[in-house]
Amino acid sequence: MSYKTEYIWTCKIGGPAIQFQSGADAPMRQAVQAAFKHVTGNDEAFCFSGWGGELTEIERAIVENRLPSDERAAVQAAQPEAVGDGATIAGLESAVGHLSAMVDEQRRLLVEVEQVCGRDAYGIEFEDGDSELIDKVRTHLAATTDPDAAINAPRNIHE
Repeated sequence: MSYKTEYIWTCKIGGPAIQFQSGADAPMRQAVQAAFKHVTGNDEAFCFSGWGGELTEIERAIVENRLPSDERAAVQAAQPEAVGDGATIAGLESAVGHLSAMVDEQRRLLVEVEQVCGRDAYGIEFEDGDSELIDKVRTHLAATTDPDAAINAPRNIHE
């Protein structure tokens, strides 16, 4: 098991383009610094931030709810220094997080579908084979992890 000597948290946040007033960096930077201290119990040793960042092709594809362009993603992967290895990894972690959140929400919806639609007119739960759709929902639910149960599972953050 290896321990890191420092932790670096990377975030990209954005929205529609607007005209910024002078000093628009300060509130964002102060909020992140306060959150860092709250989470870690320590003041930050450094904080690089500012307006003008760019999304990688993978990040842009997530924002636009589409698959990444293979050509642009391949160029960025072949030239990690163009976006920075840390930014690339953070972007991929963000993509995985985004997709995981979507899967978790879809699983919650399927649980609700099974509870509401998985019963006959008398409120009795369908048995296997009574409904092809409910059978598929149950098969999917059995193959996925309940996100609410996974939250409480112990994790080693130093791996």
